Formats: sequence, C-alpha cells, structure tokens
Amino acid sequence: MKRNEYIRALRDALADMDHASRNEIIEEFERHFEEGVQNGLSEEEIAEELGDPREAAGELSGMQNHSRTTLRDLLSELTVSLRVSRREEESGSPETICGHSDDHFEKVVIHAVRASADMEIRTGERIEYIFRKGRNLFGTNNVRLETETGDDTFFLYIYDGHGDLDLTLPCCTDMLEIRNPNGDVHISEMNLVSADINCTNGDVTMEETDAEKLHLTVRHGDVTMSDVNSLNMVMEMNAGDLEMNRCSGNAEIQTAAGDIEIEGHSGEKISVSTKSGDIELETDAPVISVTAVSGDIEISTPNRIDILEAHSVSGDIDLSLKDPEWCAELSTVSGDIENRTGKPELRSRKTVRIGEGNVNVYASTVSGDITADEY
Repeated sequence: MKRNEYIRALRDALADMDHASRNEIIEEFERHFEEGVQNGLSEEEIAEELGDPREAAGELSGMQNHSRTTLRDLLSELTVSLRVSRREEESGSPETICGHSDDHFEKVVIHAVRASADMEIRTGERIEYIFRKGRNLFGTNNVRLETETGDDTFFLYIYDGHGDLDLTLPCCTDMLEIRNPNGDVHISEMNLVSADINCTNGDVTMEETDAEKLHLTVRHGDVTMSDVNSLNMVMEMNAGDLEMNRCSGNAEIQTAAGDIEIEGHSGEKISVSTKSGDIELETDAPVISVTAVSGDIEISTPNRIDILEAHSVSGDIDLSLKDPEWCAELSTVSGDIENRTGKPELRSRKTVRIGEGNVNVYASTVSGDITADEY
C-alpha cells in the first residue's frame, strides 16, 4: 500500500474522532512515513510495519477522551513500539482467548466495543470461540472478552484491543446480531431466521447463508455475497462496492458511493440506488427499481416484467429485456436514445415510446444515453 493510499484509509477510519486529534494522528503517521523513507524503506514496507489502517484507527479511537498531552506522548513512541511489537509477533504464535457453551440459545449477539476484530462465523456443533490477539500499535494488547446470557440470548463482548475471532454457532441459532466498528466479517453456511449486521469500517462477506430477514449496514467497506437467500433483504452502505452472485429474495439496496454488481438474482422485487457509482443488475424479479445520480445503469432481465423503472441524472442506461409484452417510455434531456429491439417506436423530441400496449418500462436520464435491446 502506498503512502497516500494508507493515509486516506486511516483518515476515513478516524472519521468519528474529533478534528484536532484526527489531524494530530495523521501528522504523526505522515512523519513516520517520512522518517522511514529517509532510512531507506519503501512506502510499502512502512505501510506493512504500521499494519492495517483500520486496526490502527480501532486502537486510537478509544483514546478520544484522553488528554491531548497523553495522545502526543503515545504517538511520539509509535516508531519504537511498532518495531518492538513486530518482533514480539514474529517470535511466536499469538496469544488466544477461548471459550464455549453447550447450551442452546435462540439469539447470539456479538459486540466489539472500542475494539477491532476480524470475524469468521460459521455453523458448528456448539457455541465455540477462539480469539487471537493481534499486534498493537503501542506494544500491548489489553483486549478482553466477556460473555453474558439472558432471555435465551448469548452475548459476546470484545473490549479494548484487536485480533481475529473464529466463532461457530449451532444450527439451532435463529437470530444473529453483530456490531463491529473496525474489522471484516465473514459469515458462511448459516441458516437463520434473522441477521442484523452493522459494521463501521470493514468488509462483509456472506456465503451459502439463509436468513428470512437480513439487515446489513456498512459505513466504509465492500460487501460480497454469494448464494445468500433472504425473503427480506435490506442493505445500507455509505462508501464501498457491492457484489452479489446467485442470491434470492426481495431486496432493498442503498449506497452513497460505490459500484453495484448483481448477477443471477431471483425474487419478486428489487430496489437499488446509489448516489455515485455504476449499477449492473441481472435479475428475474418482475418489479425492478434502479436509480443512480452520477453512475451508469445496466439491467438485464430474462423474465416477465410487471414494472421496471431506471433513472439516472448523469449516466447512461442500458436495458436488455426478454419479456415479449414489455412496452417502454424512454426519455433524455441531452443524450441519445437507441432502439435495438426491432419493436415499433414513436419519437417525440427526446422521448421514445417502444412497443405497443400499456407501458411497464420507464427509463430517464438528464445527460446520458439510453439503449434498449433484447435479452
């Protein structure tokens, strides 16, 4: 990772910290890069020594209530403590915290508090967790895990540190709730009634998982989903790309900035919107709604269409439709409209009606082109 790339990621991960402390931290990391280059290290080597910027942010975000003097003192020792902790890490295997429960719980709640954790969650015979402590910026890692039970719920809390969590849950688990401010989450081979996942800085990956209700919130990070089935899927993303393959169920997806690529989706309806990013959607859902402010839209549907709406402010729209009964109304202010379907059309200024019958496909863009083709 290059210097600018690292500093940008660190700044994003510290977005919730007060302005003065964030700038002080950024300046110290910049100084560390400068000194490293002067000592003959490459920017990539320095970035590797500093570690994941999201983990660094997780360690530093807990210091917001410390005095400015304490923060400066700790940052001034950054170079030495990094090298010490790196030697400690290379000298042996990481320290682990383990635990398990043979009881059955309907709901499992995982909260990382002032902590950074990469989580691996999958089905097992019982609740069992292994937490591997990671390298700390300041040469220590005071992370602790606490568990509680109540109301048929198992709580696992991670405090004040960072590392990797491996967690298995029995098949009797119905509900899963995750709150993870810093770190990646990987969920595989789960069968749930509901899943509520909230991540501030980190990527989320889900594979071969069923959940009747799925609510996913990611502030900074990418989301990758494959073979995920949910009757009701809601995803809210701020900055990150979304990739979905062979997923099913009704879906409502919103992003502020990031590309969206959905392939092989099936369900009754899907709604996708982004402010800044391209959207590629392949679905057999009969009800489709897609909007983008500054991105291109591509929609392919091999199934019948009840209603399809695609709108972009400054992007192109490309439609590939198979339903023989579709009829479209396409409009653009300053772009072109191309009909490649062979269906009859009627043009009026910047509006084109394609097909005969009741309109069920609507597409509009202000400054982009629109193309309609057969699937």
